[in-house]
Amino acid sequence: MIKNIIFDLCGVLIDWNPRYLYRKILKDEKDIDFFLNHILTKDFENRCNMGEEPRKVILDLIKIHPEYKEAITAYDTRWQEMIGGKNSETYEILNELKGMSYKIYGLTNFPLCKFKEMDKQYTYAIPYENNLISANLKVCKPDPMIYKMMIRRFNINPRESLFIDNTLSHVDAAIKEGIRGIHYTNPEKLRDALHILKIL
Repeated sequence: MIKNIIFDLCGVLIDWNPRYLYRKILKDEKDIDFFLNHILTKDFENRCNMGEEPRKVILDLIKIHPEYKEAITAYDTRWQEMIGGKNSETYEILNELKGMSYKIYGLTNFPLCKFKEMDKQYTYAIPYENNLISANLKVCKPDPMIYKMMIRRFNINPRESLFIDNTLSHVDAAIKEGIRGIHYTNPEKLRDALHILKIL
């Protein structure tokens, strides 16, 4: 029986997409693809998400790719332009679950300084103390350790827990730790999956 439901933040509760910002800076989608795949790589993102100060990581990257200084700097100075707002329908589902007495938690890969700024505006549905932020833990999804830390921190039974994330590898990693998982694609499919599991 599911008692605990853990939500990812960006891509699930928050409409977050770097393209929203970089369409204003780079020439076209081809340039954006190159930038996101070869400049602003997963390694860069992980360094920020695991607790390094984003400005330091950015300076390191500018030294390697000075021709992209404006675009790289914008990741720090204009990061809010990557946010399209909150996913209202997903928030409605979350609030329904809260009303049914499920315990609600958050698990997100995010730089701490940026999370604190965004928390004021978007994540009021989940109290700060019920959120685990990768930068605080110095580890990020899909590392198995982050799920183990979550289980210990919140003192939850993995068999009584459900994890919702828009990245399939993150969901698969949670399942390997005994947590049920839903790969989020949109609110309608999330609602359908919760009905199938007899949670809603």
